[in-house]
Amino acid sequence: MHINLLDFISCTIGIWLELILQKQSNFIKIKALTDNSSAVGWLYKANFKPSSHTQHDIVARKLAKVLLVHDSSITSQHTPGQHNIITDSLSRDFHLPPNKLTFNLQSLFPSQVNKDFRILPSLPREITSWISSLHATSIKRKASPQIPDRNKMGTFFAGRNSWPNVVSKVNSLKDSLKKPGTNCSVVLQKVLDEMNLAQRVNHSSEEEQSLPPSATYVRPFGRIYGAARL
Repeated sequence: MHINLLDFISCTIGIWLELILQKQSNFIKIKALTDNSSAVGWLYKANFKPSSHTQHDIVARKLAKVLLVHDSSITSQHTPGQHNIITDSLSRDFHLPPNKLTFNLQSLFPSQVNKDFRILPSLPREITSWISSLHATSIKRKASPQIPDRNKMGTFFAGRNSWPNVVSKVNSLKDSLKKPGTNCSVVLQKVLDEMNLAQRVNHSSEEEQSLPPSATYVRPFGRIYGAARL
């Protein structure tokens, strides 16, 4: 599958999972953030031809059905890849145990990762079953992808993963952020540069801060729904 389709699937799964975990009966509004501009556009409006883009069409229809069943709507927003360090870390830093990776992200990015953040050991059966059925529609089968390289932060936390060691490294990063310009190692400086980029991300666009086209929530296929504010 092309990377754009995989990101579209990822967005759909994230929205679907959020709705399952919410378990609310009242109307839910979700803001979907992704660093893939194609996926952002498809979340807003999808008009794939089933004959030429079978899997794209299946994903778009599943997302539409999930939103309708849960009486929910979404708005999508693009986040530049260099600012997307949290998602990047979750998809690359498999060498870190979930509890320690969660601690790192909550400690270093408290404004983006709240106290309720957690890494699930597995997805609900209804989602994994759908993924399996989607995979079955593939015409060309390729070898399983290699585990991606660690990002800069993951490389910094590689090695001994004892709690004292992890806490010490987290504290050194936090101290370095508080005292910019101090001498530090090349590896540490690369992590700090990456973190500074990530902390500049603004989840509210200028458009949302002024007038509210953001007050409109959209469903797939471009159908406008609702006018409640975020």
